[in-house]
Amino acid sequence: MSDVTCVGLHCADVILYTVPHLPTGQDQILLDDVLWTVGGTAAATAVDLARLGVSVSTVGAVGQDPFGDFFVREMSREGVDTAHLAQLPGQTTSTSVLPISPRGDRPALYLVGALGELSLDMMPWEVIESSKVLHLGGTLLLPKLDGQPSAEILARAQASGVITTLDFIPDFEPHMLDRLRPALPHVDYLLPNMEEGMAVAGASSRQEAIEFYLAEGVKCVVMTLGEDGVSITTQRDDEILIPAYDVDVVDTIGSGDAFSAGFIAALVEGKSPLEAIELGVACGSLAATGRGSLEALVDRQTVEEFAATASRGRVIST
Repeated sequence: MSDVTCVGLHCADVILYTVPHLPTGQDQILLDDVLWTVGGTAAATAVDLARLGVSVSTVGAVGQDPFGDFFVREMSREGVDTAHLAQLPGQTTSTSVLPISPRGDRPALYLVGALGELSLDMMPWEVIESSKVLHLGGTLLLPKLDGQPSAEILARAQASGVITTLDFIPDFEPHMLDRLRPALPHVDYLLPNMEEGMAVAGASSRQEAIEFYLAEGVKCVVMTLGEDGVSITTQRDDEILIPAYDVDVVDTIGSGDAFSAGFIAALVEGKSPLEAIELGVACGSLAATGRGSLEALVDRQTVEEFAATASRGRVIST
């Protein structure tokens, strides 16, 4: 069995470089490059974990189409156990089209596709319950898992002594929070970025969002703050801020997933949450120096060399 099981979002990323503005009518833009890659808050995190030397299984749904074949082939090649990555007939693999602006911004055009069929009866309970960590990635974009099914997955994992982590992606549909709420009491580490964390909580500040999630039963809120680093707050301890590294950002696709992978890898090794954040910050900062979700984070040695030589940013004010 694997040390980590990643459940949820498997999404083919089609990344367009570079898009200064979205064309209208019959206008066109000549691109510098197009990159196709494994993406999604479960899939990309799983690949990053494998590159960090962690044994990892992935659970999701893709189509019986070229992108689905690509997912199974590439994730297996990276060392991820894909035995529970279902290829569904008649379904299209979930896809994000990401036009990257000259500043590195990345609006998204998203197709749910096969992920709309990922359901509770597809969960490999023996694999999940024997893991050290369960990572549920892509909540709010998983129609048949959002709500009570996610709560059941997380609760069963916790009952077996598995550490649970969760990352969500807002869809800004009505009752968004109602679909997340059942899962929150069963989350050991919630891993949102600040913008998304505030949006889902309906909060006007980072502190208000953190207090909301803790009140809902999350044991620890680990919120990424982009170039300002990471915030960690537990039920017992006040917020601590950890700075990011100073890097030249190429794009931020996959930086959050890389952070999650580093954080989870350290938890698997028995490190404390603060030690885990240090590895997570190094992975997330390094990921931003490459194109797409997987270019820069090659292996654990690369991360350690980067952390040993790169300068750190400032600690922001609380």
